[in-house]
Amino acid sequence: MRRRMYGVLAVLICWDGLAVAGNIDWKSALESAARLQSDGKLEDAERVLIGGLADASQAAPGATPLLLSHLARVYHDEMRYLDAQKTYWRAIAAYENAGGAKTMGLARTLNNLASLLWETDQPKTAEELLVRSRSLQIEMVGHADAETLLNLGLLRKRQQRWAAAQEPYSEMLLLRDREGRDLPQSAIAAVHLAAIYGKMRQSGKVLPLLQQADRVWIEQRDTADPKILADLAIGHLEARRYEDARRILKHALDARLHDSSSTTAYALLRLYATALRKSNLKAEARDAETRADAIGFASGQLLLARQTVAVSDVGPQKKQSRADYLKR
Repeated sequence: MRRRMYGVLAVLICWDGLAVAGNIDWKSALESAARLQSDGKLEDAERVLIGGLADASQAAPGATPLLLSHLARVYHDEMRYLDAQKTYWRAIAAYENAGGAKTMGLARTLNNLASLLWETDQPKTAEELLVRSRSLQIEMVGHADAETLLNLGLLRKRQQRWAAAQEPYSEMLLLRDREGRDLPQSAIAAVHLAAIYGKMRQSGKVLPLLQQADRVWIEQRDTADPKILADLAIGHLEARRYEDARRILKHALDARLHDSSSTTAYALLRLYATALRKSNLKAEARDAETRADAIGFASGQLLLARQTVAVSDVGPQKKQSRADYLKR
């Protein structure tokens, strides 16, 4: 089935979003590209966005930065990092040239570029972009969003800059208090802040933060994101609260909040094995490790998963992955 779209040139576009010829309406390009990107059809999404850019250049120049930002995300997903980086910078320049230097679109583009730069070992520039995004959001709406604060805190925490990492996490908890409700993101902030206080030997501040985080996951235990539960468990492991870590991880595994054959399942099992070993439950730990390795070998991603779950040794995380955190 085909549908007619209108841009500078009327072209036919298939329902799967593949551009056949010419320019396409930039709004339709954004909608189609988002669907294609979600379906993993990245080359088709790229062609649609390029067609939309041709239309926007004549019909709606103000839409150019948004289209460029989306195109950069497609390149990013394709792991075409050099193309993605260049296109993100083009999008930022387009926002500024279009008089949109104070928009949420620019703030999101700064965050996405920060993600890419961190992935490619450029943490200094990544941090500068996150700081700029936070300042921009504060100027526009009075506060930075949870994603920006968590990203900035995580980047600094991974560099073991404990005092600097405290600031965005504490700001996230103040945002929670101002809104008067707990969010999964506030639980993550509490866990990471507890870990920081532990590193700074301020042990009296650790337990209250972990209890705050526990309250969030208990309230949302049947719908919780397993990655958030893993974060909470990591916090308990770092605080040497092994029984609490086992409890959270066992729930995440038993509740089947994830695909049982996925790398998420592998990650949870490796963390669970660590918690069991720390509790001197060696037989149960070996069983969890065996189950994790079976998943890893079956999916052909054992090495990738092991890199992803380097935190099961409860040390500094090299990569969990950075991109996943920064895109949350």
